Amino acid sequence: MAEFSLAFMACDAHELACHCVAQHAGLYRRYGLEPQLVDAGFGIDQLPEKTLHAACGAALLRWLNGSAEKVVFVAAERPMFWLHAAQAIHDFDGLAGRAIAAYPALAPPALLLQALLADRLSGPAPAVLPARDDVARFGLLRDGSAVAALCSSALPPAAVQAAGCRTLAFLGDEFTVATTGLAASTTLCEQEPELLRAICACFADALTLLHDDDELLQRALAARLPTIGAGPASLLAPLRRCYTRAGRADQASLEAGIALFCGRVKVEPPRAGLYDFSYLP
Repeated sequence: MAEFSLAFMACDAHELACHCVAQHAGLYRRYGLEPQLVDAGFGIDQLPEKTLHAACGAALLRWLNGSAEKVVFVAAERPMFWLHAAQAIHDFDGLAGRAIAAYPALAPPALLLQALLADRLSGPAPAVLPARDDVARFGLLRDGSAVAALCSSALPPAAVQAAGCRTLAFLGDEFTVATTGLAASTTLCEQEPELLRAICACFADALTLLHDDDELLQRALAARLPTIGAGPASLLAPLRRCYTRAGRADQASLEAGIALFCGRVKVEPPRAGLYDFSYLP
């Protein structure tokens, strides 16, 4: 069995749906693969040598900052984040000058939120309260310390709405950017091409099951992810809305995502390209 590590920034369906399906359906065994999940939230410097990254938005930011990386598989080409608000907030104008619980300023979801607010908000900018995870963000919203919260797929919208909050926006309807999939260092790409081809083929099979088998997808997510407050059924439609069918996104979508992030962090893209789909079956 070929061992490798799969690093995640968030243990949720947005990042790990393909992994969950591959585990549950026995696809890793079929391809002779033995994965180990690792948390990349504390930095990537000490991760194992054969590590791929599920968070491709984070890989895009590292690439913009000079890291030698390639995205070899695109799972989600639309971001799975929701902006929820207190019941008294009916639209974006209600956020003006108030507080939103969100992510640290340079995290990919925070950059997407900045772009959304710049487009939709006409009044004074809200204060953004960085919080470590969905539990904290939702807690700030429920407490009244924030009037809105940007949450991931770890907290399904149905659970938020059941608590009396309303959803102002789904970022998957607003942006096209390759946010999850498989990213690897150029060194790993050069040294382990067959490993990358096997993992990409495995994930391509997982994508097929993700789109075509409701029961298997729900079982896979329920068995392996710590979803808060609601079952996986509510995630099927947004997953299929955001996930590709073949592990790649079209060039226009990829370029739109790069331009969006370049505009937020004020840098020019490197000459060396980020996306390399030559490892796909």
